[in-house]
Amino acid sequence: METDKKQFDGWETQAEIDTCLDGNGLSAEQMIRHRRKGLLPAIAQVPHKYHGSTIHYPAGTSAQITALARLLEVKKDPNYVGHHLWLAGYPVDDRYWRPQLIKSAHRFDRGISRIRQYLDRDDERTDQPTLQERMAGKSQSNIILSRIRRRLSGNELAAHYGVLLLVATGDFQQFDLPGPNEEEALDRTVTIDALDIGASETDTAMGHKLLLVKTLPLILRAMAKSFETGALSKIVHGPTQSIFAARDDARNALRAGLAFYDATAWIYGPRAFGLRLVAWIARKKSDWIVDILILGIAMLRQESNELLSTTEIASLADKAEQTRHDSLQMRDLGKTDARFRKVFSPKRVREGMRDQPSYNNWFKEVELARLS
Repeated sequence: METDKKQFDGWETQAEIDTCLDGNGLSAEQMIRHRRKGLLPAIAQVPHKYHGSTIHYPAGTSAQITALARLLEVKKDPNYVGHHLWLAGYPVDDRYWRPQLIKSAHRFDRGISRIRQYLDRDDERTDQPTLQERMAGKSQSNIILSRIRRRLSGNELAAHYGVLLLVATGDFQQFDLPGPNEEEALDRTVTIDALDIGASETDTAMGHKLLLVKTLPLILRAMAKSFETGALSKIVHGPTQSIFAARDDARNALRAGLAFYDATAWIYGPRAFGLRLVAWIARKKSDWIVDILILGIAMLRQESNELLSTTEIASLADKAEQTRHDSLQMRDLGKTDARFRKVFSPKRVREGMRDQPSYNNWFKEVELARLS
């Protein structure tokens, strides 16, 4: 018995699982069925001489049961539940994530192959509209392009498509140099507009800016290098651990972007820090986009050391969520408590967060309001 205790230290007990099941309205029989479907982790059953056996549950089983119960309320489809459990980082059977990831990778690679064919034809027919011009003139769209089409059209949209095509085919090196009558090159300007990241150059918190515009060429160049040297289909058939790590990176990056946007949008406006598109993607969680994001991160990890580590991304997401919690509490106090109405107004908070001296003055005002 003492050996069992040491071996299963940190595992969850039957009593803990029973409490979790009761709290989520599930029965032991339902739990067993879900485990047989590969939606819950395997257990360890240790027989004892003369008096039955003890069941041990891996750490995190209760949390997975709770997540499973919530997903079942949304959709009683094992494939839906299994896929979203996997995206959340829980262990499930491969059939709930690998086939879809393979399908998304092949779909993306086929698209890139067709793009290269079209571009080769463009080189032969210089008197015809280019591929990006033809794409801009078409009405077909998807969940991301629908957002971009709200901001760009005509030549501007074609210029942005030109950047995307260069990245996808591995040919992007840098944005064009400005023309004789331009302050900035058109392809750079429209890409900033398309991604809605302009505010990252102006919004300031404690003297810091996100500067997404400045890092954009580096990111696009790293992506282009990855697409030039490999295909997503190779990644999805590669080491499982790399895919799992990229899944965690994608989830935490979206978590960080959404939390930081929620924390700042009520202060800086809907374009806060250039994170509106990231927050929108994080809320939508389109399966195809998340799949490509996961595989893209795994590919970038192979080709570049410029990404934050998995631990750093997770830590950043945790800090962003704590910031959101504190920020929204401040917003609610400004709305519900007359003492804080002025000091927690968006304008005053924005001024107070400009730099350290501004913060010191604002903090004194907050303390006076609290003591009033």
